[in-house]
Amino acid sequence: MKKIFLLFYITFHFILYAQSYQFAWLTDTHIGAPNADKDLMSVISSINQNENISFVIITGDITEKGRDTEFHEAYELLSTINKSYFIIPGNHDTKWSESGCLKYLELFDDDKFYFEFNNDVFIGINTGIPWRGGGGHIAPENLDWTKKILFEIPKTKRIFLFIHHPLDDIDNSFLLTNLFHGYNLSIVFCGHGHSNKIFDFNNIKCVMSRATLNKNHISWGYNLLEVVDDTISFYSIDKNPKKTKWSNIIIENSTSINQIDSLQFLDFKIDLIGVYDLQQTLVTSVLVDNDKIFSITKSGLINCSSLNGNIIWNYESNSYVYSKPILIENILIVGTLHGELLLLNSENGEMIQSIGIENSITSKLLNLDYTGDKEFLIPKRTNSKSSVIFGTSAGELFCYDIETLQEIWSNRDAKGMIETKPLLFEDKIYFGSWDGYFYCIDAREGWLIWKWSAQKNFYYSPAACEPKTDGKNIFIATPDKYVYAIDALLGITKWKTNEANAWESIGISIDKKKLFIKSVQDNFSILSAEDGKIIKNINVDNGVDTTPVEPIEWNNKILFSSANGNIYLIDNNYKITKILFMGNSRTHTIQHIRDNIFVVSNMDGKVVVFKLKD
Repeated sequence: MKKIFLLFYITFHFILYAQSYQFAWLTDTHIGAPNADKDLMSVISSINQNENISFVIITGDITEKGRDTEFHEAYELLSTINKSYFIIPGNHDTKWSESGCLKYLELFDDDKFYFEFNNDVFIGINTGIPWRGGGGHIAPENLDWTKKILFEIPKTKRIFLFIHHPLDDIDNSFLLTNLFHGYNLSIVFCGHGHSNKIFDFNNIKCVMSRATLNKNHISWGYNLLEVVDDTISFYSIDKNPKKTKWSNIIIENSTSINQIDSLQFLDFKIDLIGVYDLQQTLVTSVLVDNDKIFSITKSGLINCSSLNGNIIWNYESNSYVYSKPILIENILIVGTLHGELLLLNSENGEMIQSIGIENSITSKLLNLDYTGDKEFLIPKRTNSKSSVIFGTSAGELFCYDIETLQEIWSNRDAKGMIETKPLLFEDKIYFGSWDGYFYCIDAREGWLIWKWSAQKNFYYSPAACEPKTDGKNIFIATPDKYVYAIDALLGITKWKTNEANAWESIGISIDKKKLFIKSVQDNFSILSAEDGKIIKNINVDNGVDTTPVEPIEWNNKILFSSANGNIYLIDNNYKITKILFMGNSRTHTIQHIRDNIFVVSNMDGKVVVFKLKD
């Protein structure tokens, strides 16, 4: 990628245009959407013909679905730009990425940027969330990177900050803007909204740009920015021969950014046992076993701790991990986005063995006692029947023997990434895929029994929800806001309902008679598993929440986590209470340890073990 300026070019350009320069600003190219490639080609042609443009900045949603093929196509197109360009991803790049954005990093090097030009500072930061939608977030790693960058910048220099989401659509944006207090943060630039717009947020001047896409069949387009002394002018460039000036901003000293004081941990109704902060992204929830907590960061740091947070051991896998591991016979089994199955000794963290898989391991792992008749090339030395089930970015589902790491069977019927944890029930495995289908296969041979779909729309795929069963039906909640009951034997719809305004969060009661649904906004519903009718609706007032979690039941109480960082409890009288606030970050499913002790983690790497008060 043409990402780093040559010193010669910077020096020459600075002398020639000491007080003025121009750059192109692109956003929301959505490669993979209809005609998006043609629109981007037209934009690039326009940029290449303008010798006055010094560089190009691109602020996210590079692709439509984050697929590797889309990233490759975008890279090939952007490589034809005859100037240096700087790029960050957006939510469309991170929400469904089958490689967890590894393909993006492979092609574009980084999800952030920093450079100086004409004595101005340009910073770009990723606000997309791994496999999550519904707004933006600044990862702890990127906050730390920003601190280090600012430490090197004189406070008098003008800073232009580029992000994908608007600041008011980023749950922890104040943690970012607080870092710029005392610095000259002049303007924040964002995409996401597909329109040209100027607005203020927390005493910060903000600008939103149109998408490169053909808008209402009128024209492709982008923004040309001209910086002259203390003024920046915005020109809309499209198929019309003349550029259109749509606004200009007087660049003022902005060191008076309002600092927002927000406590990122509140203990309401619990007794704390242990709290620790990995200060790195946790894409998946922690694993608990025998008073040990196993957590794996996005970048592959595997941590084993006691319930009170004391570290027992660490292991650096040097591989990105998005899927939840499993523990079998004191062996910790981890699947990586680099296509590795790692087996570690759970007592000391030492590597036992590993094997490479062709594609990224993307699903949560599942333990299976294999009862089939597979004959192994390498004979087993024990009578262990333990095997592991895992899904990949290509839609494959594998079953591997744990002792010998030999493949027992594979299924390749799915044509999209498998993200969820498969459900094992009566020698059958149930799982959804990002191809619009839900599958049932034989657990002994891996053969397809049936596949089901309510609609084949990619965006409504039954892929992120963890399925539940009452012994007769399989229950799922999907992004089309429906809850479905599917006959476990026949794969036909028994009932469906959209009254709960569901998304991808579903739980089931201990007696299997009730379903727990966290809605997409401000509501929690309890449904009859028999017919899907609403038993009770409870107002939560937690805003938009598209984070998939599994509400759980304990001692006639329901516990669930949310995208806003709150942990909630519903008692047997349907009274809802906030029992814990973990900070402005998506939370994972709460897990019961024993008695009234639970553990919960969030995507910022905070892990909390707590006891419910009597």
